[in-house]
Amino acid sequence: AVIKLEGGGDFPAVHFADINSVKVGEWVMAVGNPLGLTSTVTTGIVSAIGRGQLGMSRSSYSVEYYIQTDAAINPGNSGGGLFDMNGSLTGINTAIATSTGNYIGYGFAIPVDLVKSVIDDLIDDGEINRGYIGVSIKSVRDEVVAKALGLDEVYGVLVESILKGSAAEDAGIEAGDVLLELEGEKLYSSGELQSRIAQKRAGDKVDVLILRDGEKISKTVKLRARDEDEKGFADNSEGEAETGVGKNSPVNFDKLGFKVEKLTDKIKKEYDTENGVLITEVKRFSAASDRGLFPNGVIVEADRKEVNNTRELKDIIADKKPGDAMLIKVKDRKSTRLVTWPSRMPSS
Repeated sequence: AVIKLEGGGDFPAVHFADINSVKVGEWVMAVGNPLGLTSTVTTGIVSAIGRGQLGMSRSSYSVEYYIQTDAAINPGNSGGGLFDMNGSLTGINTAIATSTGNYIGYGFAIPVDLVKSVIDDLIDDGEINRGYIGVSIKSVRDEVVAKALGLDEVYGVLVESILKGSAAEDAGIEAGDVLLELEGEKLYSSGELQSRIAQKRAGDKVDVLILRDGEKISKTVKLRARDEDEKGFADNSEGEAETGVGKNSPVNFDKLGFKVEKLTDKIKKEYDTENGVLITEVKRFSAASDRGLFPNGVIVEADRKEVNNTRELKDIIADKKPGDAMLIKVKDRKSTRLVTWPSRMPSS
Protein backbone atom coordinates (compact mmCIF):
# COMPACT_ATOMS: atom_id res chain seq x y z
CA ALA A 1 0.00 0.00 0.00
CA VAL A 2 1.03 3.60 -0.59
CA ILE A 3 0.02 6.24 1.97
CA LYS A 4 -0.01 9.91 0.99
CA LEU A 5 1.21 12.33 3.68
CA GLU A 6 -0.12 15.87 3.40
CA GLY A 7 2.20 18.72 4.29
CA GLY A 8 4.85 20.97 2.82
CA GLY A 9 7.76 19.92 4.99
CA ASP A 10 10.65 17.73 3.96
CA PHE A 11 9.97 14.18 5.05
CA PRO A 12 12.92 11.86 5.65
CA ALA A 13 12.94 9.04 3.13
CA VAL A 14 14.71 5.71 2.93
CA HIS A 15 17.40 5.18 0.29
CA PHE A 16 16.72 2.33 -2.11
CA ALA A 17 19.63 -0.04 -2.72
CA ASP A 18 20.66 -1.15 -6.20
CA ILE A 19 19.32 -4.70 -6.24
CA ASN A 20 22.10 -5.76 -8.62
CA SER A 21 24.63 -4.89 -5.94
CA VAL A 22 23.04 -7.17 -3.34
CA LYS A 23 25.16 -10.31 -3.04
CA VAL A 24 24.78 -13.66 -1.34
CA GLY A 25 26.76 -13.65 1.90
CA GLU A 26 26.52 -9.94 2.68
CA TRP A 27 25.16 -8.77 6.03
CA VAL A 28 21.63 -7.38 6.29
CA MET A 29 19.32 -6.09 9.03
CA ALA A 30 15.61 -6.92 9.39
CA VAL A 31 13.52 -4.19 11.06
CA GLY A 32 10.02 -4.64 12.41
CA ASN A 33 7.76 -5.39 15.36
CA PRO A 34 8.06 -9.17 15.77
CA LEU A 35 5.81 -10.82 18.36
CA GLY A 36 4.66 -7.39 19.53
CA LEU A 37 8.22 -6.20 20.31
CA THR A 38 8.27 -2.68 18.89
CA SER A 39 11.21 -1.48 16.77
CA THR A 40 13.27 -4.66 16.77
CA VAL A 41 16.40 -5.09 14.64
CA THR A 42 17.88 -8.49 13.82
CA THR A 43 20.90 -9.27 11.65
CA GLY A 44 21.96 -12.05 9.35
CA ILE A 45 23.21 -12.61 5.83
CA VAL A 46 21.64 -12.84 2.41
CA SER A 47 21.50 -16.61 1.98
CA ALA A 48 19.96 -16.67 -1.51
CA ILE A 49 18.64 -14.34 -4.20
CA GLY A 50 15.81 -15.19 -6.54
CA ARG A 51 14.26 -17.83 -4.29
CA GLY A 52 11.03 -19.09 -5.80
CA GLN A 53 8.70 -22.08 -6.01
CA LEU A 54 7.77 -21.70 -2.36
CA GLY A 55 4.08 -22.27 -3.01
CA MET A 56 3.02 -19.22 -1.03
CA SER A 57 0.41 -18.19 -3.59
CA ARG A 58 -2.15 -20.14 -5.57
CA SER A 59 -2.28 -17.62 -8.39
CA SER A 60 -0.34 -18.44 -11.56
CA TYR A 61 0.20 -14.69 -11.97
CA SER A 62 2.04 -14.27 -8.66
CA VAL A 63 5.75 -13.46 -8.69
CA GLU A 64 7.94 -15.54 -6.38
CA TYR A 65 11.45 -14.12 -6.55
CA TYR A 66 12.55 -13.42 -3.00
CA ILE A 67 15.68 -12.42 -1.16
CA GLN A 68 16.29 -15.20 1.36
CA THR A 69 17.95 -14.30 4.65
CA ASP A 70 18.80 -15.97 7.95
CA ALA A 71 18.15 -12.74 9.86
CA ALA A 72 15.46 -13.64 12.41
CA ILE A 73 12.03 -12.77 11.00
CA ASN A 74 8.86 -13.54 12.96
CA PRO A 75 5.16 -12.63 12.79
CA GLY A 76 5.12 -8.84 13.06
CA ASN A 77 8.13 -8.38 10.77
CA SER A 78 6.02 -8.46 7.61
CA GLY A 79 6.07 -5.07 5.92
CA GLY A 80 9.27 -4.09 7.68
CA GLY A 81 12.45 -3.32 5.80
CA LEU A 82 15.46 -5.48 5.08
CA PHE A 83 18.48 -3.14 4.99
CA ASP A 84 22.12 -3.50 3.99
CA MET A 85 24.91 -2.31 6.24
CA ASN A 86 24.83 1.14 4.59
CA GLY A 87 21.23 1.59 5.70
CA SER A 88 19.82 1.21 2.18
CA LEU A 89 16.56 -0.69 1.71
CA THR A 90 17.11 -4.00 -0.11
CA GLY A 91 13.66 -5.52 0.37
CA ILE A 92 10.40 -5.77 2.31
CA ASN A 93 10.10 -8.71 4.73
CA THR A 94 7.12 -10.82 3.79
CA ALA A 95 7.31 -14.48 4.83
CA ILE A 96 9.18 -17.19 6.72
CA ALA A 97 9.84 -20.88 6.21
CA THR A 98 8.45 -22.53 9.32
CA SER A 99 6.84 -25.64 10.73
CA THR A 100 6.03 -23.98 14.05
CA GLY A 101 4.64 -20.57 13.04
CA ASN A 102 7.80 -18.81 14.21
CA TYR A 103 11.35 -18.36 12.92
CA ILE A 104 13.32 -21.57 12.35
CA GLY A 105 16.11 -20.28 10.14
CA TYR A 106 14.95 -18.60 6.93
CA GLY A 107 12.96 -15.53 6.00
CA PHE A 108 12.01 -13.99 2.67
CA ALA A 109 11.83 -10.40 1.45
CA ILE A 110 10.39 -8.89 -1.71
CA PRO A 111 13.33 -7.32 -3.63
CA VAL A 112 13.47 -3.52 -3.65
CA ASP A 113 13.27 -3.22 -7.44
CA LEU A 114 9.89 -4.97 -7.45
CA VAL A 115 8.81 -2.86 -4.46
CA LYS A 116 9.67 0.33 -6.35
CA SER A 117 7.76 -0.85 -9.43
CA VAL A 118 4.63 -1.43 -7.33
CA ILE A 119 4.99 1.97 -5.64
CA ASP A 120 5.34 3.79 -8.96
CA ASP A 121 2.30 2.01 -10.40
CA LEU A 122 0.13 2.82 -7.39
CA ILE A 123 1.15 6.49 -7.36
CA ASP A 124 0.69 6.96 -11.11
CA ASP A 125 -2.40 4.84 -11.77
CA GLY A 126 -3.86 3.82 -8.42
CA GLU A 127 -3.44 0.18 -9.39
CA ILE A 128 -0.70 -2.26 -10.35
CA ASN A 129 -0.33 -2.14 -14.11
CA ARG A 130 2.00 -5.05 -14.84
CA GLY A 131 2.69 -6.26 -18.32
CA TYR A 132 2.28 -9.93 -19.17
CA ILE A 133 3.76 -12.10 -21.89
CA GLY A 134 1.07 -14.80 -21.66
CA VAL A 135 3.05 -18.01 -21.23
CA SER A 136 3.15 -20.97 -18.85
CA ILE A 137 6.82 -21.56 -18.00
CA LYS A 138 9.30 -23.52 -15.93
CA SER A 139 13.02 -23.22 -15.26
CA VAL A 140 15.68 -25.24 -17.05
CA ARG A 141 16.84 -26.69 -13.75
CA ASP A 142 19.58 -29.22 -14.48
CA GLU A 143 21.93 -30.73 -17.06
CA VAL A 144 19.40 -33.33 -18.18
CA VAL A 145 16.81 -30.71 -19.10
CA ALA A 146 19.45 -28.53 -20.75
CA LYS A 147 20.74 -31.44 -22.84
CA ALA A 148 17.24 -32.42 -23.94
CA LEU A 149 16.63 -28.87 -25.12
CA GLY A 150 19.95 -28.60 -26.96
CA LEU A 151 21.65 -26.24 -24.50
CA ASP A 152 25.35 -26.33 -23.65
CA GLU A 153 24.77 -24.96 -20.13
CA VAL A 154 22.00 -24.83 -17.56
CA TYR A 155 20.02 -21.64 -18.10
CA GLY A 156 16.87 -20.43 -19.79
CA VAL A 157 13.13 -20.73 -19.23
CA LEU A 158 11.06 -23.38 -21.01
CA VAL A 159 7.70 -22.33 -22.49
CA GLU A 160 5.16 -25.06 -21.74
CA SER A 161 2.05 -23.45 -23.24
CA ILE A 162 0.78 -20.19 -24.70
CA LEU A 163 -2.30 -18.16 -23.87
CA LYS A 164 -4.65 -17.76 -26.81
CA GLY A 165 -4.47 -14.26 -28.24
CA SER A 166 -1.64 -13.29 -25.88
CA ALA A 167 1.38 -11.08 -26.43
CA ALA A 168 3.51 -14.22 -26.76
CA GLU A 169 1.28 -15.65 -29.48
CA ASP A 170 1.32 -12.33 -31.35
CA ALA A 171 5.12 -12.28 -31.17
CA GLY A 172 5.40 -15.79 -32.61
CA ILE A 173 6.58 -17.56 -29.46
CA GLU A 174 5.60 -21.23 -29.36
CA ALA A 175 5.27 -23.99 -26.78
CA GLY A 176 8.60 -25.78 -26.57
CA ASP A 177 10.65 -22.60 -27.11
CA VAL A 178 13.33 -21.77 -24.56
CA LEU A 179 13.57 -18.13 -23.52
CA LEU A 180 17.33 -17.56 -23.21
CA GLU A 181 17.65 -13.80 -22.74
CA LEU A 182 15.47 -10.83 -21.85
CA GLU A 183 16.74 -7.49 -23.15
CA GLY A 184 20.22 -8.90 -23.63
CA GLU A 185 20.58 -10.50 -20.17
CA LYS A 186 20.52 -14.26 -19.60
CA LEU A 187 17.58 -15.85 -17.79
CA TYR A 188 18.30 -18.46 -15.13
CA SER A 189 14.85 -19.16 -13.67
CA SER A 190 11.15 -18.70 -14.28
CA GLY A 191 10.99 -16.50 -11.17
CA GLU A 192 13.63 -14.19 -12.61
CA LEU A 193 11.64 -13.80 -15.82
CA GLN A 194 8.46 -13.10 -13.86
CA SER A 195 10.20 -10.54 -11.66
CA ARG A 196 11.74 -8.65 -14.54
CA ILE A 197 8.53 -8.63 -16.58
CA ALA A 198 6.54 -7.54 -13.50
CA GLN A 199 8.56 -4.32 -13.50
CA LYS A 200 7.29 -3.51 -16.99
CA ARG A 201 3.92 -2.06 -17.90
CA ALA A 202 1.29 -3.13 -20.37
CA GLY A 203 2.23 -1.65 -23.73
CA ASP A 204 5.99 -1.85 -23.10
CA LYS A 205 8.06 -3.75 -25.66
CA VAL A 206 10.74 -6.24 -24.61
CA ASP A 207 13.31 -8.09 -26.70
CA VAL A 208 13.73 -11.79 -26.06
CA LEU A 209 16.15 -14.35 -27.46
CA ILE A 210 14.67 -17.81 -27.86
CA LEU A 211 15.97 -21.23 -28.80
CA ARG A 212 13.81 -23.28 -31.17
CA ASP A 213 14.96 -26.56 -32.71
CA GLY A 214 18.59 -25.63 -32.14
CA GLU A 215 18.27 -22.16 -33.69
CA LYS A 216 18.47 -18.89 -31.76
CA ILE A 217 15.77 -16.41 -32.79
CA SER A 218 15.18 -12.82 -31.65
CA LYS A 219 11.61 -11.70 -30.93
CA THR A 220 10.04 -8.45 -29.75
CA VAL A 221 7.06 -8.83 -27.44
CA LYS A 222 4.57 -6.03 -26.75
CA LEU A 223 3.30 -6.74 -23.25
CA ARG A 224 -0.38 -6.78 -22.48
CA ALA A 225 -2.44 -6.22 -19.36
CA ARG A 226 -3.44 -9.26 -17.37
CA ASP A 227 -7.18 -8.93 -18.04
CA GLU A 228 -6.47 -9.19 -21.76
CA ASP A 229 -4.89 -12.59 -21.21
CA GLU A 230 -7.44 -14.31 -18.98
CA LYS A 231 -9.12 -16.31 -21.75
CA GLY A 232 -7.41 -19.56 -20.70
CA PHE A 233 -4.34 -21.41 -21.82
CA ALA A 234 -4.24 -22.99 -25.23
CA ASP A 235 -3.89 -26.76 -25.25
CA ASN A 236 -0.58 -26.68 -26.91
CA SER A 237 -1.59 -27.06 -23.73
CA GLU A 238 18.07 -51.10 -23.34
CA GLY A 239 15.94 -53.79 -21.77
CA GLU A 240 12.45 -52.34 -21.88
CA ALA A 241 9.83 -55.05 -21.63
CA GLU A 242 6.94 -54.83 -24.08
CA THR A 243 3.58 -56.42 -23.45
CA GLY A 244 1.75 -57.40 -26.61
CA VAL A 245 2.78 -57.01 -30.24
CA GLY A 246 0.16 -54.69 -31.75
CA LYS A 247 0.86 -51.06 -32.53
CA ASN A 248 -1.41 -50.02 -29.65
CA SER A 249 -0.75 -52.85 -27.20
CA PRO A 250 0.15 -51.86 -23.61
CA VAL A 251 3.86 -51.19 -23.17
CA ASN A 252 5.81 -51.41 -19.90
CA PHE A 253 8.99 -49.32 -19.81
CA ASP A 254 10.28 -51.22 -16.82
CA LYS A 255 13.63 -49.50 -16.24
CA LEU A 256 12.13 -46.05 -16.69
CA GLY A 257 9.29 -46.97 -14.37
CA PHE A 258 6.06 -46.36 -16.27
CA LYS A 259 3.42 -48.07 -18.39
CA VAL A 260 1.29 -46.80 -21.26
CA GLU A 261 -1.72 -47.98 -23.22
CA LYS A 262 -3.94 -46.76 -26.05
CA LEU A 263 -6.35 -43.86 -25.71
CA THR A 264 -10.07 -44.52 -25.68
CA ASP A 265 -12.49 -42.23 -27.45
CA LYS A 266 -13.75 -41.10 -24.04
CA ILE A 267 -10.27 -40.03 -22.90
CA LYS A 268 -9.60 -38.25 -26.19
CA LYS A 269 -12.73 -36.20 -25.65
CA GLU A 270 -11.97 -35.49 -21.97
CA TYR A 271 -8.40 -34.40 -22.72
CA ASP A 272 -9.30 -32.62 -25.98
CA THR A 273 -6.70 -34.46 -28.02
CA GLU A 274 -6.73 -36.54 -31.17
CA ASN A 275 -3.47 -38.38 -30.48
CA GLY A 276 -1.33 -39.70 -27.68
CA VAL A 277 -0.98 -42.61 -25.26
CA LEU A 278 -2.27 -42.88 -21.68
CA ILE A 279 0.14 -43.29 -18.77
CA THR A 280 -1.48 -45.99 -16.62
CA GLU A 281 1.22 -46.47 -13.98
CA VAL A 282 4.31 -44.65 -12.66
CA LYS A 283 6.51 -46.45 -10.15
CA ARG A 284 7.53 -44.55 -7.02
CA PHE A 285 11.16 -43.39 -6.97
CA SER A 286 11.60 -44.33 -10.65
CA ALA A 287 13.26 -42.17 -13.32
CA ALA A 288 9.80 -41.34 -14.70
CA SER A 289 8.53 -40.29 -11.27
CA ASP A 290 11.63 -38.21 -10.55
CA ARG A 291 11.26 -36.28 -13.80
CA GLY A 292 7.56 -35.53 -13.33
CA LEU A 293 5.51 -38.12 -15.21
CA PHE A 294 2.22 -38.97 -13.52
CA PRO A 295 -0.55 -41.58 -13.91
CA ASN A 296 -3.49 -40.60 -16.14
CA GLY A 297 -1.37 -38.12 -18.07
CA VAL A 298 -1.43 -38.36 -21.87
CA ILE A 299 1.87 -38.32 -23.77
CA VAL A 300 1.14 -36.48 -27.02
CA GLU A 301 4.73 -35.85 -28.16
CA ALA A 302 8.14 -37.40 -27.50
CA ASP A 303 11.45 -36.06 -28.75
CA ARG A 304 9.43 -33.40 -30.66
CA LYS A 305 7.58 -36.14 -32.61
CA GLU A 306 3.83 -36.68 -32.46
CA VAL A 307 2.86 -39.89 -30.64
CA ASN A 308 -0.17 -41.67 -32.11
CA ASN A 309 0.15 -45.10 -30.50
CA THR A 310 2.20 -47.06 -27.98
CA ARG A 311 4.41 -48.58 -30.67
CA GLU A 312 5.52 -45.12 -31.83
CA LEU A 313 6.50 -44.14 -28.30
CA LYS A 314 8.40 -47.39 -27.84
CA ASP A 315 10.27 -46.85 -31.12
CA ILE A 316 11.18 -43.25 -30.25
CA ILE A 317 12.61 -44.31 -26.90
CA ALA A 318 14.38 -47.33 -28.42
CA ASP A 319 16.16 -45.07 -30.94
CA LYS A 320 17.83 -43.14 -28.12
CA LYS A 321 21.36 -44.01 -27.01
CA PRO A 322 22.30 -44.51 -23.35
CA GLY A 323 22.66 -41.12 -21.68
CA ASP A 324 20.57 -39.26 -24.29
CA ALA A 325 17.91 -36.87 -23.04
CA MET A 326 14.51 -36.21 -24.54
CA LEU A 327 11.54 -33.87 -24.29
CA ILE A 328 8.05 -35.24 -23.67
CA LYS A 329 4.80 -33.28 -23.90
CA VAL A 330 2.18 -34.48 -21.41
CA LYS A 331 -1.45 -33.36 -21.18
CA ASP A 332 -3.94 -33.63 -18.37
CA ARG A 333 -7.54 -32.43 -18.40
CA LYS A 334 -6.65 -28.78 -17.80
CA SER A 335 -3.08 -28.10 -18.90
CA THR A 336 -0.03 -29.17 -20.88
CA ARG A 337 3.46 -29.77 -19.45
CA LEU A 338 6.86 -30.46 -20.94
CA VAL A 339 8.89 -33.14 -19.15
CA THR A 340 12.57 -33.84 -19.77
CA TRP A 341 14.59 -36.82 -18.61
CA PRO A 342 17.02 -39.51 -19.86
CA SER A 343 15.37 -41.86 -22.32
CA ARG A 344 17.36 -44.74 -20.88
CA MET A 345 19.00 -45.37 -17.59
CA PRO A 346 22.83 -45.34 -17.86
CA SER A 347 24.52 -48.70 -17.70
CA SER A 348 25.97 -49.60 -14.29
